[in-house]
Amino acid sequence: MGDFKCRIGKDARTMYELVVGPSTDQSPETSVNGRRVASFCAINGLKILNTSYEKKMLLRTTWQHPHGAKAMMDLVIGSRSPSFEFTDLRVCRKAKANSDHYLVVKTLSVRACTKRTIYRPNRQLQA
Repeated sequence: MGDFKCRIGKDARTMYELVVGPSTDQSPETSVNGRRVASFCAINGLKILNTSYEKKMLLRTTWQHPHGAKAMMDLVIGSRSPSFEFTDLRVCRKAKANSDHYLVVKTLSVRACTKRTIYRPNRQLQA
């Protein structure tokens, strides 16, 4: 999770199907840094989790320019493996952080591992 200074546009859905979900930034084109992040995720089996949830644009924008421009710049990147999954990811606009970025809140669901028993036969000690 971090500020990647990039924009994941609508064209990234066709280029990186497994990495980018249906909910991208407002911009039609992906920035150069956005392509770098998406290709890094594709090579390493990761996914941009911000784009996986259908939210209003107000709940997706993580950065606001002083002149009013908004974008999804802070990305949460996670594994595509089913061992854990994010159940929700949204932006908390009420948190006061003295920054032009908003707080990203994520909810994580973790599967409990089953306990494995190892068969060990009883060994008698000889005296």
